[in-house]
Amino acid sequence: MKLLYIGRQFSGLRTSLVSGRWQPTGVPTIYRMIEAFAARTDQFHLLLVDKDRRQDDAVCETRLAGLDCPVTLLGLPAWVRRIGSSAIGEIWQTVAVLRQARRQAPDIIYIDHANTLAAGILARFSHRRVVYRIMGVYPFMRDVMHGTGVRNRLFRWAYRQPYDLAICTQDGSGVEPWLSAALDPAVPVQVMVNGVDKSIAEAALPDEVEDFRATLPSGSTLVLFLGKVEPAKGVAEFVEGMARAIQQGDGRIHGLIVGTGSLDAAIDARLAELGLTDRIRRVRALPHRSVLAVFRQADIYVSMNRLGNLSNANLEAIVSGCCMIIPDSQPQSGIDIFTDALLPQHAVLRFGPVEEVGALGEALAALCADPQRREGMRAATKAASAALPSWDERIGHEFDLVTALLDGAAR
Repeated sequence: MKLLYIGRQFSGLRTSLVSGRWQPTGVPTIYRMIEAFAARTDQFHLLLVDKDRRQDDAVCETRLAGLDCPVTLLGLPAWVRRIGSSAIGEIWQTVAVLRQARRQAPDIIYIDHANTLAAGILARFSHRRVVYRIMGVYPFMRDVMHGTGVRNRLFRWAYRQPYDLAICTQDGSGVEPWLSAALDPAVPVQVMVNGVDKSIAEAALPDEVEDFRATLPSGSTLVLFLGKVEPAKGVAEFVEGMARAIQQGDGRIHGLIVGTGSLDAAIDARLAELGLTDRIRRVRALPHRSVLAVFRQADIYVSMNRLGNLSNANLEAIVSGCCMIIPDSQPQSGIDIFTDALLPQHAVLRFGPVEEVGALGEALAALCADPQRREGMRAATKAASAALPSWDERIGHEFDLVTALLDGAAR
């Protein structure tokens, strides 16, 4: 079997591309699928497309130590970068992807949403098996379904093409209604929750977290926020909710924010303005094993994701048995409807919309004052985690779905 993987140069892969050594730092589903394809297929070629204009070369052929497959890195030629037009860049990369697919002549093309226009053309006009890979549903994808203009019409056309299989990550972002509206009903669709590390050995608590924990008064409650420091993750609202809980006079509440992002300076400034730099500690980044140790140390874990609350971090919080606070689901868009089905009402505390920082403060204060309830929630969350697959199960299932396409008749 010859398989071509066409994907985005995610930031979690960028370190590997720069260093020349396969050491991914994020996007676990993506890098684990790449590893599975490289190890289990006869011929595998990896094509990664730079959508963020970080690559200097238009096309670069390379190898990565620790990954047994040829790699093509696709950027933009200098003349396109000088023009600065995103539309021209998209057209050039789409044509370049199609040329690479023709040159490689694979049996199966596995292509992600970042390359949707190329995916649609390949599904419609090539004789290859095409797997369309969707990592969840984001505002752009919903806007396309109702927008006017050439770009929106092109994307809607690409969504409706005859893919041999569409695979979508179930991240709580309301994927089911979007898939029903966007894809051709004849396309087989698989929606899958990501995997979790169920048997990983517990690592030692990182020094910066252990030092902070040691400074807390006896009986303190440690509240954890873990994720990118970006608007969509609700980190600013988390800070405001913590401030409300602390203002209620509960000296036991302390916070820990693990992550970094575009709001770093704004969050630091707001913590200083509120006088909370000693009550809410920031840690920019931690190794994955250390993150799991932090989950087990937290008394309360808060997720504020506006786009869905079944991220990889949240799945790890669930399997770690965290006492969790999350926003209400959004039935109008389908966001977190699946999350509600996975986590029963008594397992997590749902406080309302992300913007309701007062309600978040009240929820934090209530859980801080009720350790017995926290323990009950921990047990319920841990029990719910039994429904989550291990990473081996999850990746094995997707691999089997993709390779089974060769058992069917030729297109």
